[in-house]
Amino acid sequence: MQSSDRQAEAPGRGPRVLVVGGGIAGLGAAQRLCCHPAFPHLRVLEATARAGGRIRSERSFGAVVEVGAHWIHGPSQGNPVFQLAAKYGLLGEKALSEENQLIETGGHVGLPSVSYASSGGSVSPELVAEMARLFYSLIDQTREFLHAAETPAPSVGEYLKKEICQHMAGWTEEEETKRLKLAILNNLFNVECCVSGTHSMDLVALAPFGEYTVLPGLDCTFPGESPAPRAQECAEVPLAQCPIHPGLLQLCGRGQLRGRPGPASPASPCGRQGCPGLKKMQSSLKLVDCIIEVHDARIPLSGRNPLFQETLGLKPHLLVLNKMDLADLKEQQKIIQHLEGEGLKNVIFTNCVKDENIKQIIPKVTELVGSSYRYHRGENLEYCIMVIGVPNVGKSSLINSLRRQHLRKGKATRVGGEPGITRAVMSRIQVCERPLMFLLDTPGVLAPRIQSVETGLKLALCGTVLDHLVGEETLADYLLYTLNRRQLLGYVQHYGLGEACDDIASVLKRVAVKLRKTQKVKVLTGTGDVNVVQPNYPAAARDFLRAFRSGVLGPVMLDRDLLQGPPAAEP
Repeated sequence: MQSSDRQAEAPGRGPRVLVVGGGIAGLGAAQRLCCHPAFPHLRVLEATARAGGRIRSERSFGAVVEVGAHWIHGPSQGNPVFQLAAKYGLLGEKALSEENQLIETGGHVGLPSVSYASSGGSVSPELVAEMARLFYSLIDQTREFLHAAETPAPSVGEYLKKEICQHMAGWTEEEETKRLKLAILNNLFNVECCVSGTHSMDLVALAPFGEYTVLPGLDCTFPGESPAPRAQECAEVPLAQCPIHPGLLQLCGRGQLRGRPGPASPASPCGRQGCPGLKKMQSSLKLVDCIIEVHDARIPLSGRNPLFQETLGLKPHLLVLNKMDLADLKEQQKIIQHLEGEGLKNVIFTNCVKDENIKQIIPKVTELVGSSYRYHRGENLEYCIMVIGVPNVGKSSLINSLRRQHLRKGKATRVGGEPGITRAVMSRIQVCERPLMFLLDTPGVLAPRIQSVETGLKLALCGTVLDHLVGEETLADYLLYTLNRRQLLGYVQHYGLGEACDDIASVLKRVAVKLRKTQKVKVLTGTGDVNVVQPNYPAAARDFLRAFRSGVLGPVMLDRDLLQGPPAAEP
């Protein structure tokens, strides 16, 4: 706050109030406070350049799209948003009906109409309903600690997991059914994260959780707004990573990974032009001389955004397969031949961390541009190159590596070990003096629709999406399946297991014990509570994934099965 503001506020004449956040809640609080004479000095602090939070008019999709505040939770007379919408005629007849307003949902999301396992078979609706009853009954219990002097766990997530562990002790079904139950519960956890607006229920405090008032009424949207598809994604395989509509399909699949996962059903309602990140890149192509597509060398044949293939005929195209130090490249020539069959004739393998093969890139780009027609030749010869790719394959690392090699300068763009570091198309970054060359760093863009569950799992293993969207234990299960199928048994020696094992629960248990990653769980018995030390399976799974991604378990080629057949046809 500037000094002139402080002088104008006449200190001592009432409290000074700062409202943090200019979303609808912050603006509502500020409006109420402004009307009260006891709060003459009020400021609203908003981190962005606009107020309204999620409520905004989005114009980057080719038309005006009203985003936010379309979904009314608890549409009944006790809800002021419902009252306003009804007053101005924004709701349909069904939403306004007395019957709809009286329905008690308990704040829980409705169940999907269909659920699929990753093997392609449907999951029993009765089993889904049984697990939903268990989960929602436990959620209801978490609201009972609002005024309690002491809570049994610090967070909602920890409480739920402890309770579920106790219920698991009474499950008598075969192992496959137990795993399917856990997959369904895992999905319900993720849905509850969406409802509570958090990355993890472990971040939601248990004591105040009951403060949220659940109003009656079946959730509704304004006419013309389609509700989310009535299906969910149980294994959280990221089949549709489009920023507009993250389509949902229930794929209950941990424990289905012993056989080859079946094809995925369509998951995204977005069309081929539905990705705004790709549209922004396409609008910049006219000023670009060449395109460098960066991809992970561990999945050289799968996981590429097929929409990038459309740029092949527009500009010279160089495919850089990065992270070659983590990939098993014994069949490198087969990879190159396979890619040539798809029209990718210029391929370079690199390791941007150690600047390996980086010096090949600028001469190759110069050659490609020199043999093509340039639309904007000028007197001063300079090159503008766009770097594209799916998330977390090393695009920003490549730019920084080129600067180290040719300019002897440090980082120009931020890098990180998780997807989503680069958020927008950046300004030009110089990477070479002779020839004068500039690069554009761009956000990672996944295809609006991923070809199969297995491709989605490969992408997730390589870190192109956040782990919690799939589930660390699901990823660890697929990793174990892949390593055993390829006879890559470095994990046995790394964790001192003695021999290979095909059961992920057994492997994670032994990893947790070795790393001393355990947790105490209270078990209720007829004679009193008993504290039992159990392995921390999520922590063990995270370490297993970290070891794979850092190369400790040895180099891996996740696409080895694709090298045996012909080049994959374009979708």
